[in-house]
Amino acid sequence: METSSHKEIEYIDGSVPLLNDEYHQEAVEKYQQLPRNSTFPTPVSLSQSKQNLRDETKALKALIECGKQLRKKAEANGYVEKIRQKKRTVTDNDRKQIERFYKELGDKVDYKAIARILDKNPSTIRKLLERVKRGESIERSKVKRGRHRIVDGHAAELLDDYFVHHNNTSDEKAAKLLKENGYAISRSSVQRAVTNGTMEAYGYKSLTMQRVYFRGKNAESEENKEARENAIAQLFSYINDNYHPVFVDETHWEVGWRWRNARYRRGEKNVQERSPQRYSLTAISAISDTGPIYTLLVQNSSINAQRFNDYMMKLLDREKDRKIVIFLDNAPVHKHEELEEMINGLDKKHIVFNAPYTPDCNPIEQFFSEWKRRVDMKIEQPPDPATLIAIIEEEFMSFTPDYCIDLINNLRKEVVPKVLNHEIL
Repeated sequence: METSSHKEIEYIDGSVPLLNDEYHQEAVEKYQQLPRNSTFPTPVSLSQSKQNLRDETKALKALIECGKQLRKKAEANGYVEKIRQKKRTVTDNDRKQIERFYKELGDKVDYKAIARILDKNPSTIRKLLERVKRGESIERSKVKRGRHRIVDGHAAELLDDYFVHHNNTSDEKAAKLLKENGYAISRSSVQRAVTNGTMEAYGYKSLTMQRVYFRGKNAESEENKEARENAIAQLFSYINDNYHPVFVDETHWEVGWRWRNARYRRGEKNVQERSPQRYSLTAISAISDTGPIYTLLVQNSSINAQRFNDYMMKLLDREKDRKIVIFLDNAPVHKHEELEEMINGLDKKHIVFNAPYTPDCNPIEQFFSEWKRRVDMKIEQPPDPATLIAIIEEEFMSFTPDYCIDLINNLRKEVVPKVLNHEIL
């Protein structure tokens, strides 16, 4: 199980007791060799930590505002728009180049490299390249788009209220609501209106289909907002003391699935065979400002306190030479005295627990989302376990330190101000 690489993913079949025992013994042996603290660490001062974080956030805000002012001056001279237009427009020749690169290099092609060569937005190139990989055409449509708006300001207000404040996702019901208010509008027209810029034209945001986050009734209580502030202040207090942040959590893959909805020939019934097997994979992962660190991929077993402790002991061994602060949520397998004592009892190691119902404060949640997206892009049909494990490992190893640093920077720039202001997350 040893490796010379800092980034590593291990696999274990949780249904085999011998493998579990082997992993446990190895973890214990590594942990026993780690240097201990002579005394239990003194907790950081919350009041001072929060004040320091407020001062830092204020300074960062001022710096960002200064950058905005400089940008406005550049825009006034027309410089920014020239660059923006250049990067935004992907010409027919650019599209032919993308297809040529993929034809020559196959799956080894790098969208970032193409973006640099063509001087275009990397995200745009990535989307076009994914279409090429799926065998789709990326030629520009010759059809002129645009239609007369049938949604006015009052209708936009009704739509915003309906979707935002009533937790509805039915475009058909929204069309019915508009008809009751004197608007002759179809479901498809509602769908276009909430996504094509009509809402913005009347001062509202576009309404996209997105994941619904369910949180407890106390998630946005003042007590929990205070807990968020305390947790994030402790975290950055350690970071400012030259500790490297290490974010840890679990994510899950359910395999043997079939899509409930898929495009198919009009008038024909889409009948598929049942998946021959179902199996689950759970990953315990850690990321830091040096990139992804270590993942344990577990098949056929849930994550209990012992398995998580074993993982943490292996992680602590890998990070034995660094000052680290580990950031965890409040899951029962995480928050228990044994784990806290185990981490805080080591030299140059500390632990901070996130507040309940606060996934936005843990960058690893965004890491998991992107990791799963990359894996899904590689899967055409439900794979066998070995194939899926290979894809998961390949995509985990593809993440760069810069990506993880961006996630941590986003935490400081976007999330911390909201936490300090006790805003809803």
